[in-house]
Amino acid sequence: MELEHEVEKIEIGFIKAKKQFTALDIGNELKKRGINVRQRQVSPIVRQHFSECDIYEDAKYTREIIPVKNGSCQAYLYFNIDQDTSEYTDRDQEPLPWDPNKQTDDDISVIVQQVVYVGSRNSKIFHSPNCMYAVRIKQENTISFEDMVDASAKHYRKCKRE
Repeated sequence: MELEHEVEKIEIGFIKAKKQFTALDIGNELKKRGINVRQRQVSPIVRQHFSECDIYEDAKYTREIIPVKNGSCQAYLYFNIDQDTSEYTDRDQEPLPWDPNKQTDDDISVIVQQVVYVGSRNSKIFHSPNCMYAVRIKQENTISFEDMVDASAKHYRKCKRE
């Protein structure tokens, strides 16, 4: 399991449903799916995706800081530009409990190919193995490169989002 990929799947689901959400909504959904995660792991991933990913821009999503927990804290609310932020009703929700006895993403060994870059046979674009777009490549379409020179020699270009 790669936490960034799991967060992205939930973000895409929320965006397709035109749902307003905070990183806490993402974290709670991960826990509902059996992924034991701390909120401090989720929030930076959501912020990074908002800054770097086309999924937000394509869906015309923006973000705004809102008061949460009875006004004692603040959080980014992610929403479609046509929506009113006052419609978001989960401002006072609590995080679902974290189970200290259950494995977390930090504890799970992720097998990473011993390559520097990966690409798709279909797109002619290469990525670092931990790029969110690299994980979308179907295994049968994945090609590995030792370095950027190797990828360029095979007529691949670097991902613009990295």
